[in-house]
Formats: sequence, C-alpha cells, structure tokens
Amino acid sequence: MSILDGAPAHQPRRRRRGRGVVALLVALLILAGLAVAADRIVVGQVEQQVATGLEDGLAATNVTAEVDGVPFLTQLVAGEITRVDITADSAVLEDIPFTDVDAVVGAIAFDLGTREIGRAGDLTASGTLATADLQNLLERELTDLDVTLATRDGAVVAATEVVGGLTLEARLTPRAADGSIAVDVETVTIADLEVSVDDLPNALAQRLTDLRVDVPGLPDGLGITNLDVIDAGVRVTVAGTDVDLTGVS
Repeated sequence: MSILDGAPAHQPRRRRRGRGVVALLVALLILAGLAVAADRIVVGQVEQQVATGLEDGLAATNVTAEVDGVPFLTQLVAGEITRVDITADSAVLEDIPFTDVDAVVGAIAFDLGTREIGRAGDLTASGTLATADLQNLLERELTDLDVTLATRDGAVVAATEVVGGLTLEARLTPRAADGSIAVDVETVTIADLEVSVDDLPNALAQRLTDLRVDVPGLPDGLGITNLDVIDAGVRVTVAGTDVDLTGVS
C-alpha cells in the first residue's frame, strides 16, 4: 500500500512501539504487585514471630501483633522496625499475671541475619493486675500482717484484725513512684471510727507508711508510670526507652 492510497507508511511501527509500552507497563505493574505481596508475606512472618515470642517468653495468650509502616522490607534492611502494636488477653511477669494487655513498641532493633529482635527505642504497655494478685505483692512486704484487700469506690481497701478482735480498714491509694508501686494510706478506720495513722501503735503505723511494691520481671529500661484503680483491680501502665526485649520476644 502506498502513500497515495491514504495510509501512512510508518503506522505499523507506531503500533509496535505502542504495544511495547503497554507490555512494559503491564510488566511493571506485575512486579509492583509481587513486591507488595512479598512485603506483606514478610510482615506476616514477623508478626507471627513476635506473637510466638510473647507466648513463649511471657506465657501470653491470644496475642495479636500488627506491624506498622509500608513498605516493610526497607525497615528490615535498615535493621529497625518502626512500630508494632500488640494486644493479649493475658501475660505473666515471673509469677504475676496481667490481663487485658496492650502495648506499643517503637524503633525495634532487628537483625536480618539472625532474625532476632534486640532493644526497643520506646515502649508503652498497660495491663490489669487483679486485686488478689496485688494482695500477694503486698503480703510480701507485710509479712507480719494478715491483710485482705478489696477495691471499693475507686480505692483499694486493706482489712486486718488488730488487738481485741477489732477490724482495721485502711483506704489505700496505689501510685507510680520511681518505677515501682507506692501505696499511700488515705484513711484508717477501726470499728467504723476513723483514726489517724499517727494514732495507731507505732509498729503498725510504720508498717502502713511508705509502702513500696516492686513488680518483678520487668525488662531492663521499663518502669511503672501510672496506676488506676478499677473494679477488677489496678490498671498498671509501664513505659521506658532503650528497652531490652531479648528475654520477652
């Protein structure tokens, strides 16, 4: 067919060039899709590794771990995971159980060669310490007193029997202090009569003053930062920087 016939002589070449561009675009889209799929697969593997580590290291149950940030493979190459959000029904620090656990962990060192997690740049976590378990911790400090704890009206109430068979009740307020739990005595009642701590026998007054309770098993770098009394017990919040995760992941 000639130019005089009305068809451009270079049209077939343009068509071939156009088809080549389309093919290249399709190939790039396929590669991009494969890269995204690979990225998500690796994310899933790391999330499972974190969950399994917590199940093994802290006897955690029903753990979910969600890695933040896209793409993720670049984080691994850089050796640092930006952020992981974690929830668990329960976890145990040494012999102290916590329930309804949640945590946000940031700037986590990750060795791509060994696939091991190291330290976290920052970590904040919360969990509920049941009243009975708080009582166990207090009993370690008050070994000479038979104390029963209960939560009442947003406070912890400790009851013990004193001279004459009378019941002493102390309204306690747990708070965070220097990374541990401090317990302040708000009021003391004996036989429904409110008395001052200073009016108690000296030995008993000393035992109820400056109470400190340590939570065992906290990783290096973590300390207690907040306590809230709830119906189930005490909601404990811990936080820290440069936290060692090697024993719990």
